[in-house]
Amino acid sequence: MDKVIVASPEARVKLFTEHWYKQWKTISDSHQKNDKKDFDFEVWREMVNEVDKSHFLENCGSETQGSFTHSQPRIHKDFTEILDVKIKEDEADVITKTEYETKYSDSFLFFKLKFIDNNWLIQSMDVHANHPHTLMVSDEHQQEIFSKCSESAPFVKVIDQLDLNENILFQHGRKVETKRFGEGVTEMNTVGNLNLQTGVMSILDIGYDFKDFEPLHIKVKPGQYKVESLTAFGKSIGVRVLFSEEKAVKWYAANTLNGYGIYTVDAGNLAIFDAGDLTKLTFAQKEYEFNKWSRVGGTQLITLENKNDCVITDGDGDGSYPALWGVNENEEIVSLYIDFIILVEENENEVIYSV
Repeated sequence: MDKVIVASPEARVKLFTEHWYKQWKTISDSHQKNDKKDFDFEVWREMVNEVDKSHFLENCGSETQGSFTHSQPRIHKDFTEILDVKIKEDEADVITKTEYETKYSDSFLFFKLKFIDNNWLIQSMDVHANHPHTLMVSDEHQQEIFSKCSESAPFVKVIDQLDLNENILFQHGRKVETKRFGEGVTEMNTVGNLNLQTGVMSILDIGYDFKDFEPLHIKVKPGQYKVESLTAFGKSIGVRVLFSEEKAVKWYAANTLNGYGIYTVDAGNLAIFDAGDLTKLTFAQKEYEFNKWSRVGGTQLITLENKNDCVITDGDGDGSYPALWGVNENEEIVSLYIDFIILVEENENEVIYSV
């Protein structure tokens, strides 16, 4: 199907919705008739690609070819309504809602479109469980965040099962070997400067929502701070924020008020960000930045509320990873780092230590 010329962004979204649903219905019915044998994802990918080529800009797509559900399709022509359309010159945002009988399965789609060659085409499509314009952090939650951190908060000892050393980990060009990944060479790079306008920091898998997140208990001085990443074996080994040129001589848990400095993630993404000024951040903005990062991966600075106020990295898959404050001889913070527990070994006492 060629790209049909449409006069409005909502008309493009409507055409896309109908086309996508038609493809879903065709392959779903075929699968049912074939006694539900193994689903043919290759055919499904081709069908989705046909839809994307008809409605999206070049090299853009719906990114729906990797999953399939028979009972409730992500996009349904009969249960989807357009909630909001905003047009600014040659760009537009369109929000739709797909509502099924079971309330928990409602979903919102947030489309970004461009007007090119007298035609509206889709640039991106993100899926949300909440209305995209819903704020990630309410004013009340923002005040609660500030109440849970302080520059004078006490340091907390790292859990006994960890004996990690930032200075051993962060070395450039070091030949390393692990049982899991074999031989490799470490590479340390400067990512840029993290913009901490409030000094209220948080560590989180930002693929999640921000409903229950807490800031780090210790608040740092606002400023622009150098970020370094460490890689080996084609993976992120660690990431750190440097508050001083001094080397750390001791480490404490980078904990929240109710935590102990260990952070759980999906797909290995962890972000360090300024959590003190997020009252204007919407689900749509957060998802847009997160999805833009996820298409490339690696360690990057992204913008949540203020430019470069977040550094995100992809780590080593699902798991739980420690974050530590590095301090100097005077117990002053000089660094914050995350260790993805790759360049480590375990001793006879089941203590994990840096190698």
